[in-house]
Amino acid sequence: MKRKSAFTLIELLVVIAIIAILAAILFPVFAQAKASAKKAARISDMKQMAIGFKIYAADYDDTTVRAWWDWIGGPDNEAIHWPQRIFPYVKNSQLYIDSVGTPQPFPKDMRDTRNFAAGPNIAMNWHAGNSIAETAAERPSQLIMLAESGVRDWFGNGSLIRAASTINPWDWRDIWPGMDVSDGARRSIRCVNYEKLGSPWMMNHYDPQIPWSLDWRHLDGASFPHFDGSAKFYKRGSLKPENFYVSDIPAYAYDGRANCDF
Repeated sequence: MKRKSAFTLIELLVVIAIIAILAAILFPVFAQAKASAKKAARISDMKQMAIGFKIYAADYDDTTVRAWWDWIGGPDNEAIHWPQRIFPYVKNSQLYIDSVGTPQPFPKDMRDTRNFAAGPNIAMNWHAGNSIAETAAERPSQLIMLAESGVRDWFGNGSLIRAASTINPWDWRDIWPGMDVSDGARRSIRCVNYEKLGSPWMMNHYDPQIPWSLDWRHLDGASFPHFDGSAKFYKRGSLKPENFYVSDIPAYAYDGRANCDF
C-alpha cells in the first residue's frame, strides 16, 4: 500500500512561523492605511466646516462667526456658541466630532443649547473668534479657524463633557500682558503637552488648560480649516504664528519655546 504523505511537525512549525512573519509585516500596514483613511476623512470634514464658515460670513456682512458663549438662561441653562451659530450652514453634527478623539462629547446634536450648549471636540482659533471682518485677515490661506482640541467635564462629575469654545491664544502674553510667566506657560497652546497627563480625568483635575490646547490625533498631526475656505493637515510642531494671528503678529510670538513644558 502507498503511504499517505503528511506534514511533519517541523514543516508545520515553519509554515506557522512564515504566517506569523507575514502578519507582523502586514498588520502595521493595514493599521497605517486605516489611520490614513481617517486622516483623509477628517480633512474632508474640516473642508466642509470651512465652507460653512464662509457661507455664514456671506450672510452677515462678510463677518465671521462669533466664538464666545452667549447665555440664554432658563431652567436648562441654555446658551449658544459657535457650533450652534454655524449649524444651519453645515447641517451635520458629525462634522463637529472627530471619532478618534476621546472621550466623545455629549450630547452629540450640535443644535442642543441645554446645559451651556452642546460642544464638539474641536474649538475656534481664539485670535479669530471675535466676529472679525473677512477683509481683516492678512493671510487667509494660512489663518486657521478651527482646531482639534481637548475635552473637559465642566462640572467635574463626568455628566457633561464639552470642548472649550476656543483654543488658547498662541502666546500667554496675548491674554494678559502682566501675567506671571510661570502661570502663563500653562495658558498658551504652544505650552501645553496634551499627552503628558494621559487621561481625561487627569486632564480635568490636574491641568484645566488642557481643553484649550491642541490634540494631535491623526498620525502625529491634525487637520485645520482655513479662513479662505481651504483645509490642510499639519504635522505636530509645524504650526507658526502666521496660522493664528489675524493681522499684525507681535514680535514675542516668534520667541523660542522658552517657559514651555513640552
